[in-house]
Amino acid sequence: LSLSASNLLDRDIASKSDPMVVVFEKKRDGQLEELGRTEVILNCLNPEWIQEISVAFHFEIVQLLEFHVYDIDTKYHSVPTK
Repeated sequence: LSLSASNLLDRDIASKSDPMVVVFEKKRDGQLEELGRTEVILNCLNPEWIQEISVAFHFEIVQLLEFHVYDIDTKYHSVPTK
């Protein structure tokens, strides 16, 4: 998947938001499994992420995906997340 967004809300005070997307697949038991995440784009409300997310396609099975967009504060840009 290649991802982009437009007209995101500005959640920062001194600058524009620094968005990132995390993609999840909802399993049959309702649990969310993380499929991947994009890079953080600094000061942008209309991001076009470079990082692509790979999703295994299962023929004739409905795959529910959730896209969570986060505003990442600068102090966390180089901190690994789980």
